Amino acid sequence: MVVQVVLSGVRREDTTVYVPALPGCISEGETAEEAMANIREALNCISNLWTTMSSCRKAPRFRNWYCDQSAIGGYVHIVRRLQRAGWTVVRQRGGHIRLQKRFGDELLKLTVPAHTPVKRSTLAHILKQARLSPDEFMALR
Repeated sequence: MVVQVVLSGVRREDTTVYVPALPGCISEGETAEEAMANIREALNCISNLWTTMSSCRKAPRFRNWYCDQSAIGGYVHIVRRLQRAGWTVVRQRGGHIRLQKRFGDELLKLTVPAHTPVKRSTLAHILKQARLSPDEFMALR
């Protein structure tokens, strides 16, 4: 992985190095070599974190479920899948689509934001309101 880094304060006691492409990725050292070693370690940690997150499909808790946006798409795909589960579109106002479904004696209502892509946390809340598990939702193709 090739990343541009910026060194500052090289002639002083402490040297600071940061990565412009990654806001917040900053490190220091007493020398330029120590600062570069520290930023390499930080970049390795970030790279390992990205690798771990990309391999995760479903965390143990529902809230932390990972949603592959390429498989879900935007709000249109979410609404279509919900319609296949028996939900009906009642109205659309601005950037929100309102759906409802009879569930026994109850009338369930939920709102899907007309955004592309829909955040995974928003999708998790929609599925919770719809009383669907992530696996059930993914099976609605």
